[in-house]
Amino acid sequence: EETAAPATELVYTALGDSTSNGYGLAEYKMEERIYKYALDVKQSYPSMFARALNADIFYQDCLAGLRSEDMLYLIDADYDGDAYTHGQAFGDYVMNDLKRDKIDGQPITDPQQLRDAYQKHVKEADVITLDIGLNNFGQFIKKQIELYQSTGKAYEMDFDTEMEAMLTSKMFEGMRDAMLKILQVLHLSDLGLADVALRSMVYSYVDNFRAFDQIIDCIY
Repeated sequence: EETAAPATELVYTALGDSTSNGYGLAEYKMEERIYKYALDVKQSYPSMFARALNADIFYQDCLAGLRSEDMLYLIDADYDGDAYTHGQAFGDYVMNDLKRDKIDGQPITDPQQLRDAYQKHVKEADVITLDIGLNNFGQFIKKQIELYQSTGKAYEMDFDTEMEAMLTSKMFEGMRDAMLKILQVLHLSDLGLADVALRSMVYSYVDNFRAFDQIIDCIY
């Protein structure tokens, strides 16, 4: 008599920043505190995807403010992060918020605990989604805000020049290198696609800002 094979659990791990944590949706409330672990916003795509998969275990490993380098720090035991990782991404302000939450049933006490859990969740996962990199463009956004504050005028930069400078900057190189290493950690072999995807994303922002500028001109 044949016996059925034991059922296996489907594990889904979502890696990302606030955009994949549901930022901008009604359930994503920032009044109490900004940094929350495993904020399960029902209309966020990881939560909806977990339900569609009928996942037995869902790790919502998305945290506000993470850059590519910070995500790499979490999932790669051999990468120590940079000054921003330790001073901003997992500094005292952020950790004080996260200490109210639990990870794998234990109160969050320090960044190493997060690292251990993230690496465990990646190893256990049958399905992984990765949505990271938007916060690496904070320097460009900051320039736009500072321009508006100092002149009262927005989006008067030479976008092609600005974006070309960004593509050759250390910030972009750091983001690209971190993304490539993340893909290596996740055992994705076609690494050439990462650079193409990153450059496509940058140029998509160029078009977005240029179009927004034209819309503002039409309004005024």
